[in-house]
Amino acid sequence: MIVGAFNLAQVDPQRVIDWKGKSGWVQLDAAAIGAIAVTVATYIQNCFTVERKHAEAIEACTTAEAAGAYDFTIGWPS
Repeated sequence: MIVGAFNLAQVDPQRVIDWKGKSGWVQLDAAAIGAIAVTVATYIQNCFTVERKHAEAIEACTTAEAAGAYDFTIGWPS
């Protein structure tokens, strides 16, 4: 949904987009949609970066015990 709204805002920057938020309907302009898209994409990329670091650390463990003891709960974005 965010990508679709972002693409629409790129094609038609003057369009105001109706969006249902947590507390009801809002109208978003191209700048607001762009900011939301960047924020969400950055968060997702940060999650993948942390996941990769954890996966590499677990793969580097030389025993099942070490892999089982690895704390994969740290470093996640909030």
